[in-house]
Amino acid sequence: MRESLPLLAVDTAYKFFSVALWKEGKVREMKEGEAFRHVEGLNLKVRNLLKGEGIRITDIGAVLITVGPGYFTSLRVAASFAKALHLTFGIPIYGFGSLQAMAVGVEDGRYIATMDARKGQVYAQTFKVEGGIPIEDGVIPLGIYGSDDLPYGRYAPLPPPEESLRASNLFPLYFAGLGDELEPNFSPLYLRPPDAVVNRRREA
Repeated sequence: MRESLPLLAVDTAYKFFSVALWKEGKVREMKEGEAFRHVEGLNLKVRNLLKGEGIRITDIGAVLITVGPGYFTSLRVAASFAKALHLTFGIPIYGFGSLQAMAVGVEDGRYIATMDARKGQVYAQTFKVEGGIPIEDGVIPLGIYGSDDLPYGRYAPLPPPEESLRASNLFPLYFAGLGDELEPNFSPLYLRPPDAVVNRRREA
């Protein structure tokens, strides 16, 4: 399956989202240029992408998504979309780390990927890149850090996610066997609880 059926990739982890299609070695991608249009625009972007290539959703061999870290609501959009495809059509889901996807395709070397985690902190992770494929090296494990905690002297910083994070980066990770096949009840990778928490306590 990894080299035969078309693949659909979706990234909604950050402010902007993108969708990409892999078909017989060729990639076509669409990106939303307006921030936080995930809910309104994702289905339309996917529909237009598939229609432009003459592909039905039932032709897709797998859907690839970024599972986090990222913005709480944004991550849920891709997760819900992928779960719907799986439950309706049986299309398998593969999940990939957002920070790892940011490092795909750069020159060989050691890099640190960061993403705004708000509250003066960042999500961060370090990678060794060989042949355009990033592998976590364990020096800075995926987590939430202050900017002063990061070894910028030893690692080249990657461009911010609005420049480096895109759906098409998931295809090389998939073909390298680095994604996890997800069950339909999976949850996105939330490193921090949401800012808005529902108070479920009942009054006596």
